[in-house]
Amino acid sequence: MSSFVGRRQELVQLRSALDHAREGRPRIVLVDGPAGIGKTSFVRRFLAEAGETCLLRASGEAAEVPLEYGVLDQLMAQGQGEPYGTAGPLVAGSALLDRIGLLQDGPPVVVVVDDAHWADVMSLGALTFALRRLRADRVLAVVVVQDAGDLRLPEGLRRLLCDETTLRLRLRGLSAAEVRDLADRHGGLPLTAAAAERLRAHAQGNPLHILALLEQVAAQNLQDVHRPLPAPRSYALLVEETLERCAEATRDLVRAASVLGVSGSLTTAAALAGIDSPLAALEQAVGMGLLQEHGNGSAHTVVFSHPLVRAAVYQRLGAARRSRLHAGAAALESDRVQSLRHRAAAAVGPDERVARQLALLAADEAGAGRWNTAADHLIQAGRLTPAGRTGERRILRAAEYQLLGGDIAQAEGMTETLETMTATPQRQYVLGRIALASGRRERADRLLTQVWREGDRRLARRAAEQLAWSCLARARGAEAAGWARRSIALSPRGDPAGLRDALALAHGICGRFEEGLALVAAVEEEASHTRPELLDGLVARGVLRLWTDDLDGARHDLTRAASARSGLLHLGPMATAYLAEAEYRGGRWDDAIAHSEQAVSLATDSGQRWMRCLAHALAVLPLAGRGDWEAAEAHAEASATWSRYLCDASNTAYAALARAVVRHARGDCAAVVRALAPLRGAERRDGVDEPGVMGWRELLVEGLVRTGDLAGAGAVLDEHEELAERRDRASALASAARLRGLLAAEEGRREEAEAAFELGVIRIKRIDQPLEEALLHLQYGAFLRRGGARRQAAEHLQTARGLFEHLRAAPYLARCRQELAACGASVPGEPPAEPLGLTPQEYAVARLAAGGLTNRQVARELVLSVKTVEYHLGHIYAKLGISSRMQLGLRLA
Repeated sequence: MSSFVGRRQELVQLRSALDHAREGRPRIVLVDGPAGIGKTSFVRRFLAEAGETCLLRASGEAAEVPLEYGVLDQLMAQGQGEPYGTAGPLVAGSALLDRIGLLQDGPPVVVVVDDAHWADVMSLGALTFALRRLRADRVLAVVVVQDAGDLRLPEGLRRLLCDETTLRLRLRGLSAAEVRDLADRHGGLPLTAAAAERLRAHAQGNPLHILALLEQVAAQNLQDVHRPLPAPRSYALLVEETLERCAEATRDLVRAASVLGVSGSLTTAAALAGIDSPLAALEQAVGMGLLQEHGNGSAHTVVFSHPLVRAAVYQRLGAARRSRLHAGAAALESDRVQSLRHRAAAAVGPDERVARQLALLAADEAGAGRWNTAADHLIQAGRLTPAGRTGERRILRAAEYQLLGGDIAQAEGMTETLETMTATPQRQYVLGRIALASGRRERADRLLTQVWREGDRRLARRAAEQLAWSCLARARGAEAAGWARRSIALSPRGDPAGLRDALALAHGICGRFEEGLALVAAVEEEASHTRPELLDGLVARGVLRLWTDDLDGARHDLTRAASARSGLLHLGPMATAYLAEAEYRGGRWDDAIAHSEQAVSLATDSGQRWMRCLAHALAVLPLAGRGDWEAAEAHAEASATWSRYLCDASNTAYAALARAVVRHARGDCAAVVRALAPLRGAERRDGVDEPGVMGWRELLVEGLVRTGDLAGAGAVLDEHEELAERRDRASALASAARLRGLLAAEEGRREEAEAAFELGVIRIKRIDQPLEEALLHLQYGAFLRRGGARRQAAEHLQTARGLFEHLRAAPYLARCRQELAACGASVPGEPPAEPLGLTPQEYAVARLAAGGLTNRQVARELVLSVKTVEYHLGHIYAKLGISSRMQLGLRLA
């Protein structure tokens, strides 16, 4: 008889979410609540009543947390994690997204991940990546956890589960009426209302505890409200009492099964329990609600009815019996890793032999790039190591592996333990890396500098490397270069690729672009060997090319780097963000919007907090230019939030720039000046003040001119122009000429203004930056119109109009049309907001589809699901009145 009661409102909400998914509106549902509250039963009931669906189901298991991609394997039905290798959760997530997309031709897809808090980190990262990219998919994703804020869940998944678009179903205790219903279904005497309320209050409505009490307490005792109920017992005691009513063989089988985990082979459990014919014992255990039976024949698997049941049985074994059973399981287990796990659990006190084998296994896992699994093995090894430095070294290395695996929260959680250890350089180095990863940079600098001074050659080199990247992230170019050189000097292999890139970027933000580019000039040849670490040089060279106006070269390098996600988990978001900026500067705003949103998503999914401010700031640029105020403002606010978290000169500048760009597009010059106020008057900052890097000075000068602060504008412009001339930075010189024209015109020096604008027209030919060219012609035309030269003004304004229309820069186009109307020139009708009436996402899909890519290839290129691509193509065909890719190509042409 079913013991499921209540949850009517939650079931209605979940069914409604499934209805949305059937219509191509994907939904994510969080089901959470304390252990034993009935989350799994609730989902089972929903699935039983859901009708036809395509179900992908998986569940986490505490003993399998170190098994990388164990949960993802269940969803993918592959049976093992090896096919993902060291690709990382982003690539594995793309594979999951691809599988989900291909399953949607029939009934809607329902993805259920039960006990997600016990899932491995890599699977959760892949799941997060896939769920964030559901757009028009017929998919319902149900994630079951005890607590959505559980630190065992990756930051990106926690944020997704707590997002306002996610339906949260928090299961709480049963009501008194539902307790009565549960008692009726259980087959006992009907409870009175008073007895039901007493039982509800006693068990706090927990159905698992209530069922246990209904099982354990006589019906008359439950009914008699004057007879006190038993004192609250631990769940382990209730389970143990149930177990004690079983036959001896059944008890032995259940206890042996608890050593194997929540699930395990019946054959192995029986051998461990010493039972030749286990089916009768299994039948009784199932009848008592302790175990469930899966499979048949030789493939019998026993599964505990709830993880708490297994935990209760396991905890009540007693130390001697637990050790003996684990030792027996180790002897029966053919898998080396599982056998070693049982040997470790069987150990009574320190066991250096087992600890050493765990450490060797960790080294193998680390060599294959499975950092989180390696860390788990080392932590266990550390606990089994006799007191002393060896155990501490193993724990320290485990924390470092967690950082390398991106599990920053777990590494931070070890800080208190690490601080109790001997204050060796190794400990200081690991604590410094944790501080750096978590944004506590002053502490990181102090610890890492101490390691540089006191550590051995190897540790000093690694500390210097971390200090180089720390300084680089804060736009301290000279310091970054100095630390990179120190680390390179200590490297036994000369010039490591990663340090070469740090040094190249350090030269760049100091204005020594030629030196920086020379360091990465040969990266093309090296990258052809497909070694991922050598692809890092493409990011450095791409960024330097972007800053020196080589937009074609920048797009080439950054496109390759951004697409190589499996080898660039730490730089992929950076490459994608700067690729979006290169496309923005080059007038490819549709691509820029797509890639900037992708960069934000990648930085979020991979937990790279250091990239969040930059990614959001660069996402603002094309959105503000298009007049998409809601999206632009949201990214600008997010950039400001992350800049306050990171608190350094570079991120402060990017956040200020993001706010200023939105205000400039809106035409609010006073707000531009206010937004950039934090950047004024400071000593020169590497990168921040470099012409061609950020461009905040250009916005400030225009804002000061238009708000009447001509002296302030002149001072800023003089400094900016002088440095741009020294660098021979074409883009900065072109904008400087435009701004010089604006300033001279406002000061009444018309001849100087006209000469400056004409110089800008000459300089703009050296670069291919449509927005800057359009602004030049707009402002030159406005200047000429005010001087009465309407015919000449109209020519410049028509040029500007054409460029703005190509960019679909609606706010600037509106100003240009006003100027044309003031000239008396004919103004054509308003162009559509998007080309051919398509949205940016539709236009991106259309271009790739018309270029010959299949739906699956388009999905992979844009990191969407196949179903989303199909959805967009359906809208595209309907809008354009076509029915084939050939017709689409002709329309776009």
